[in-house]
Amino acid sequence: MAVEEAQGRLVAALDEALHKLYDSLWLDPLLVKSDLEKRGIFFRSWDALFAVPLPLLDAQAKSYLDHEKALNALRGVGLGTGGALLMLPDLEELVRSAILLIQKISLTYGFDPSNEAGRKEIWRVLALTLTGEDLLAGDPLSVSARLFEKSREKISENMGLTPLLRFIAKKIVWRFVKRRVIQVVPLFGSAVAGFANYRFIEEIGTKAQSYYRSKHLSCREAVEREGESGRPEGEG
Repeated sequence: MAVEEAQGRLVAALDEALHKLYDSLWLDPLLVKSDLEKRGIFFRSWDALFAVPLPLLDAQAKSYLDHEKALNALRGVGLGTGGALLMLPDLEELVRSAILLIQKISLTYGFDPSNEAGRKEIWRVLALTLTGEDLLAGDPLSVSARLFEKSREKISENMGLTPLLRFIAKKIVWRFVKRRVIQVVPLFGSAVAGFANYRFIEEIGTKAQSYYRSKHLSCREAVEREGESGRPEGEG
């Protein structure tokens, strides 16, 4: 019972933190634009990325994911030495990293989440990545695509912000309480925390990439069809 009460308090605290993050945690799109330009990808509007070779965008998304995995693994090792007392700030930092990573991936594939609908989609994607199974053997992107189809049944596009953030808080706390109970023993907890953070970001990032990559391909195909329909007959 004591464990359940502590878990409930942690969910409530994280839920409150998520509401604060929702209003403040937004990335300047120009940072991603600058990173893409370093790869030789120059554009004026985000939908212009639908004409960029997909492997270039995949490489940029992977670069963001690899960076966040390494960063959060190190952060987890540090916070893990503090035991359960530091679990809440660790979870807040993980959510912060996950949301920024999802924004970077979204922008990389041509979707600017600057308006309210785009912002909510970022958090909905985070919720989607928290449902279903862990990464399985085989191609992670194809596995994630299958999981997303199942996840859509649980996370409605019309779900309100309050229940959405509550859902995220519950899922994250359940996952880390389950995987990091050993964190109460500091010497072991640091190693467990580092690995758990790495796996968390890996799973979130890979599934988010699957989501936006699939959305990108749909838009790319639509643009190509539109171009073909507007082409004068006889032109190849």
